[in-house]
Amino acid sequence: MLRNLAISINKRLKTTFEKNLFKASLAALKNIGDPIRYNSFAFSMRELTRHFLNRLAPDEKIIKCSWYNNETKIKDGVTRKQRALYAIKGGLNDDFLEEELGVDLSPITKEITKKIDDLSKYTHIEEKTFSTPSNVGDKFALDILKTVDEFLKTISKFRKVIISAYETAISNKVDDAITAETIPELDQLATHYWIDGVWVNGIKVVEINESVVKLSISGSVDVEHQYGSDLDMKSGNGAQFGDSYPFTVDVEVDVEDPINLRVNSEDIHVDNSQFYGPMDDE
Repeated sequence: MLRNLAISINKRLKTTFEKNLFKASLAALKNIGDPIRYNSFAFSMRELTRHFLNRLAPDEKIIKCSWYNNETKIKDGVTRKQRALYAIKGGLNDDFLEEELGVDLSPITKEITKKIDDLSKYTHIEEKTFSTPSNVGDKFALDILKTVDEFLKTISKFRKVIISAYETAISNKVDDAITAETIPELDQLATHYWIDGVWVNGIKVVEINESVVKLSISGSVDVEHQYGSDLDMKSGNGAQFGDSYPFTVDVEVDVEDPINLRVNSEDIHVDNSQFYGPMDDE
């Protein structure tokens, strides 16, 4: 059980320091001669979650969020709960999550708060926890690992819920955003072109930070090409044909208006290489 929990936690750690701190925390449990080894383990695990959250949610980003409110007595103070919430939703505000995405944040906040409280209670050294017997301490350590594992999974789980709901909400905005722009890679292929359809294969939220949502969109676009003017077409001197091309779009959306997807022509990258056919070797 302990080994499986250790593997699960280690998978979510990214930096060398986080992994080394976790390794040292586990090593502390083997120091049988230390009467506070379980307390040391608990403290270092709590520090591990602090560093984990600091990486995902730096102070300077949190205080710039519209939802930020100083709940401490320190200037620009940030609570652990706020760090966890930023790690989950970035700068997106609660009204948007509830009204546009249908995500109720209150149970998320309660669950995160409980997990943080659970972690905190393990770090205090009391007379009854001093020189804890192995049979009691091992269960204590296992409970800590379970709590940390659940805490890290909770952040990941709720972030996926929000990202999935957002990707669905933004999907019907992609067509209009792309068709509204003149795309150089298509414009250069014929006298005129128009888009018959946009097919989105994937929308990926790359990042949600304090100011923007970064999106990477991929798909294909059905295009009708026309050679010559409309008059040429009427006189039989023009030609029309259709084709389909893959495209990618990398774009940023304001977190204060995250459904308002605006795409500029330079954001759209269409692969028109198939139009020219394979290049013959010389």
